[in-house]
Amino acid sequence: AAAAAAAATVSENCSESDAITCSTASVSNECADSARKEANEPKLTFEEHLWDRFDWLWNSRVEPSQRLLEHVIIVLRSRAMLERRHGEALVACAPNLQENFKDTSVHQALRATMVDFRNSGLQSLELANLIDQDVITILETVATQHRDVGRRIYGDVQLLMKFCSERRQAHEKVAQQYGTCCSEAEAAAK
Repeated sequence: AAAAAAAATVSENCSESDAITCSTASVSNECADSARKEANEPKLTFEEHLWDRFDWLWNSRVEPSQRLLEHVIIVLRSRAMLERRHGEALVACAPNLQENFKDTSVHQALRATMVDFRNSGLQSLELANLIDQDVITILETVATQHRDVGRRIYGDVQLLMKFCSERRQAHEKVAQQYGTCCSEAEAAAK
């Protein structure tokens, strides 16, 4: 759903021929923003500073990487679409019927150019299909697995933090009772 929304945003803000340029520019801007944020943030360790700030850690690290992966998929889809159009245009440029070409050197050169156009078009179509079938399919699978595992991790950490908080409170209560008993024992011993 997020990838579809991002795709809609890309297609609304950019013409189809500018989709790759806009997508690449927004990826670059997002990376630059992320680098600036990281440079300004103090170095924190999970054990010392972030134990009770898992939500912040999740929002600043995991979710941006998920969005970036979805954005890469959108850029690759745009690339495949452009390759497909380019290939179809090149194939359409080179007519199949070259019978009215004579055997003069100009006609032979023109025939070779048409064959080159056709071959380039077929290569572009093949590249578009490979991007769609191999790269995008794999990245979509990775993104889906990343989201699923992320949801499970998030739920497990929330549960773990709840249990740790309950244990910490129980420990503090028992420690306070122990301190009170020790104080009473010291007072009685005097």
